[in-house]
Amino acid sequence: MRVKKKWMIILLLILCLGCTKVEENLEIKKLGTNKKEPPNLMIAIGEQTIRAVSGTYSWSYYEGQADEITHVEADTAPPPELVNTENVTTVHSDAEVSLLFDYSPGDYTVRVWNSEKAIASYKKVELAAYEGIVIYEIEANWEQGTASYAFAVDIE
Repeated sequence: MRVKKKWMIILLLILCLGCTKVEENLEIKKLGTNKKEPPNLMIAIGEQTIRAVSGTYSWSYYEGQADEITHVEADTAPPPELVNTENVTTVHSDAEVSLLFDYSPGDYTVRVWNSEKAIASYKKVELAAYEGIVIYEIEANWEQGTASYAFAVDIE
């Protein structure tokens, strides 16, 4: 009878260890693509394409054989200090805007900045509401984390 209990305990331990491995594999899948840094972002406005400048991000990925998660926090200057407003692309206020990420985020928010702070927040890039040089920030969310991007345009 004792031998059977001993084998039952060993069997339960083996099953529990197997469950732990399954949980680790599920955790890997939760991180999605498992890239080491956020994707790049290009902005298509009409026929023109603008490369957004990478900003602050908080990102996690599995290192090596998926043994441990590495978490990176990168802080940058605010969007008005990241973009060059000297040589901006001129766009028409009625142009169609597309955000072209290397891989799509779960969601994102668009902010418009003046020289000091965010002054408006949208679900998409709004050109028609502004005129002149405008600074935009895109904050995007993925399973692996959050990243922000900035770009400036001169709206006619």
